[in-house]
Amino acid sequence: MKDSIWDLITLAAALPSQYLLYIVWMAIVMQAWIVFGVSSTIVVVLSVVLYFTWLRRLNYQSLNKRQVEYKDEDESMPVELEDVTADTETMVEDQK
Repeated sequence: MKDSIWDLITLAAALPSQYLLYIVWMAIVMQAWIVFGVSSTIVVVLSVVLYFTWLRRLNYQSLNKRQVEYKDEDESMPVELEDVTADTETMVEDQK
């Protein structure tokens, strides 16, 4: 229940910020500098809100792992987590 409240707060900040990001660029194109200033200020405030309600609450360990399902002949084993940091390092080395 507590996570769903945080999700609703995040949604309430994310939707207007996406809309206002569009308005910021339109204000630049139309040279509406007052609209640009107000929209940019609100985007910055909403970005700070999103930082505290969404980004800081992410579980970074789960972002560094991926789910891999290993299948046996007849049955599939439970999903296991595999660390992908080694894969990322080899990909970077291969690109050099």
